[in-house]
Amino acid sequence: MSSTLIIILSLVGGLLIYLAAHFWQQRIQSRNTEQHFSKIAHSILEDALLARAVFLLEPDARAAGNHGYRGELDSIHDGKLTLRLLDPMSSLLEKAPVCLQFQTRERSGQQYFKFNAEILKILAGDPQKLELSFPVSLEIGHKRNFVRVTPPADSIRLLSVWSITPEQPMPLSLAQVGQPLLATRRDDAAPPLFLANISASGMAIGFPASDEYAPLPVDLKRGSPLFCLLVFEMEGKPVTFWSTCSVNNVRWSKRDSAHLVGLEYTNWAVLQPGERSLEWLHASPAKGVPPILRWVESLGGRQ
Repeated sequence: MSSTLIIILSLVGGLLIYLAAHFWQQRIQSRNTEQHFSKIAHSILEDALLARAVFLLEPDARAAGNHGYRGELDSIHDGKLTLRLLDPMSSLLEKAPVCLQFQTRERSGQQYFKFNAEILKILAGDPQKLELSFPVSLEIGHKRNFVRVTPPADSIRLLSVWSITPEQPMPLSLAQVGQPLLATRRDDAAPPLFLANISASGMAIGFPASDEYAPLPVDLKRGSPLFCLLVFEMEGKPVTFWSTCSVNNVRWSKRDSAHLVGLEYTNWAVLQPGERSLEWLHASPAKGVPPILRWVESLGGRQ
C-alpha cells in the first residue's frame, strides 16, 4: 500500500470519527435542551395544576365543532396531560390539533402561556376528560392589560350588532346605519344576545342557543368584523358607544347556554345627545378605550 493511499485513508477515517463525534455531541445537546425545556414546562404546568388554572382550548379551525372550550388540568403523567373539561366536547375532535392558553401568577403578576398539542383521547364521563400530548414548546402569551367585568343587566339600555365585511366603510352618520342583525333592550323578556363581560380593550357578547351545535345568527370566526352599539348608564346618564370589533374567539358556555363571542375593539365613537355624526377613533389594545375604562372602573373593576 502506497504512502499516499495510507494518508488518504487516515484522513477519511479521521473525518468519519470527527463527524460521528459531532453527531453524538449534537444529539446529547439536543437531548439536554429537550430535558431542560421539559423540566421548565413541567414546573409551569404543575403551578397551573395547583392553582386550578382554567385552560382555554381552541381546536384547529378545520376540525369539526371548532368552538372554544375550557378545562382544568387534572394530571401530568407519562408525557401526557389530562384535562377536565368545563364545556362539552364532540368526540369528532379526537386526534385534532388544539391551541391552549392559560395563566399563572408570578411575582411580577399574571403571566400568560400558550402551546399547541394534539387531542389524543376524549374520555367519556361527567365531566369529560381529555388526554393531550405534552407541549414541545411553550410561548409567553399576550398579557391582558385591563380588568373584565360583567355589568349589571339594568345598566345596559341597548345592545345591537351588525354583520359587516372587512371592505365595508364605517358609517359617518346615523343615516348610513341600517337595521341591526340583532338587538336587545333592557326590558326584553327573551333577549337574542347579551353582554357577557367587557373591558377597555374588548367585550364578549353572548348569543343564546339550544345547544353548542346550534348555528350562530351569522358565521363568525377569528378575525371576522362586527359593528356594535352599546348604550349603557354611567352615573345616571346614558352613554352611546359605537364600535367596530374583530372576533378573537367563539366558544360555547354551558352555564349561559350561549355561544360567547370574544371581541376586540378596532375603532370607536361616542355619540353625544342630539348628534348624528360619528367621529371614529382608532382603538389601541394597549391603551384601551377611555369611556369603557371609566365605566369599568365605576363598576369596581380596578387594576
